Amino acid sequence: MGLSLLPGVSKPDRAVQAQADSRCFEATGFCISGPIRTFWEAHGGLSVFGFPIAPQQEMLVEGQTLVGQWFERVRMELHPEYAPPYDVLLSRLGVEALAQRGRAIVPDAGEQQDTESCRLFAATGHTVCGDMLQAWQTAGIELDGLAGWSDDEHLALFGLPVSSAQVEVLSTGESGLVQWFERARFEQPLAADNTPGPVQFGLLGREVYAQTEPSVSYGERGLLAFVSDRDGQPEIYQMHVDGTGLLNLTQHPALDVQPAWSPDGSRLAFASNRVGNFDIYVLELASGQLSNLTAYWDQFVAGAPADDTQPAWSPDGSQLVFESQRGGDTDIYVMDVTGWQVQNLTQRPVDGDGDPAWSPDGSQLAFVSNRAGSWNIYMMQPDGQAQTLVAAMADDVGAPDWAPDNQRLVFHSLVFRPNTPANFDIGVMLADGSSRQWLTEEPSDDANPSWSSDGAYVAFDSNRNGSANIWLMRVDGSDLRQVTDGPGQSSDPDWYPFQP
Repeated sequence: MGLSLLPGVSKPDRAVQAQADSRCFEATGFCISGPIRTFWEAHGGLSVFGFPIAPQQEMLVEGQTLVGQWFERVRMELHPEYAPPYDVLLSRLGVEALAQRGRAIVPDAGEQQDTESCRLFAATGHTVCGDMLQAWQTAGIELDGLAGWSDDEHLALFGLPVSSAQVEVLSTGESGLVQWFERARFEQPLAADNTPGPVQFGLLGREVYAQTEPSVSYGERGLLAFVSDRDGQPEIYQMHVDGTGLLNLTQHPALDVQPAWSPDGSRLAFASNRVGNFDIYVLELASGQLSNLTAYWDQFVAGAPADDTQPAWSPDGSQLVFESQRGGDTDIYVMDVTGWQVQNLTQRPVDGDGDPAWSPDGSQLAFVSNRAGSWNIYMMQPDGQAQTLVAAMADDVGAPDWAPDNQRLVFHSLVFRPNTPANFDIGVMLADGSSRQWLTEEPSDDANPSWSSDGAYVAFDSNRNGSANIWLMRVDGSDLRQVTDGPGQSSDPDWYPFQP
């Protein structure tokens, strides 16, 4: 079964390399400095821009190479050729995000005009009304030194409206009213009776940044999804394998664990106890839409809530396999990506079966079971037929993961060695259970391995330094290096499925 290393001894907060005038944020581990810090602090700070989610760096913006920095809601660009406050400008992320979704910017087809509660923006042909208009008018970038906000100051922060208000998916994954602007997205949640809540600013920076630089290699900009409790609660993060680009993908007081990228990298499945028990969720990374796939079936079909965990995708992205206790025992189930067509694949009345992993060619499912008295690795066909023991281990084994060549499995297992306490190590073997060898042999727990998409490296979590962190190594155990270094505990890595 999956081994969690999150509980344990905390380490001191990560040391962040910073300039003398830097202000650093423990929530994401990034700092702001210079004109960007001055701009962030002078024009709304956290409530308007959010936390920094990347370091200051060179980037290509609308064909121009410049230095900038990503934040949760915006991207700031440095323009030293201009005098303050114009030396920092906000990118047109609203326009970029709509382009990523393939949505054209067109004027409203209806007849629009200024009224007491609405304002027509002739330049784009859209009106802003009611609470959305009030939100637009209550913030801005200070340009003239005078009290109050001018239209130019509102435009500098938000830009012109580029859509009408309509019901869409909010950053929270719920439905509500959404209106797009050149530099922002306004969101207004709706209660069950359609009563509107307060207008909020969407997390455009996080969403657009998540879609940049998808190429993966160990020494460059590969992506890992993993679990960290650095903000006090286990949540899903992504990060480049060089330790940069940390991004919190889920922000919820519940436990969000066991991330799994979809085969095309556009979605992330994970387990969360947001409704009390653990369910399987899928996050659409481009839109931020969040779906609970198992709650309805547990409540209204199976008849009672149950813990559903350890999701894994089919190679074509059409199905998810997972472990569940909905029948009273732990079994392996499969469902389509809508949460329907659910089938129990193992159906054993006493044993525990879990940690399913689909082979890259789609022909087999590796999983672990204690049906022989201890946890061992088994294989079965995707319909549950031909369940076969392939690796009998001395004791608990878990987290099998396939190599891209479809020939090998990496896994963790409890190992007993003379004169040392038992601990979990990472092993590798052929899919038939032969040619087994250990990649780690430390007096620490090394667990939850994930094979890189090019087959050259393995990511895993380890508490070898006293705190759970993410590590990388070659598939022969060499070139070992630590990726995360706190704050808090990090575990359960999953490598982005890029195919070189």
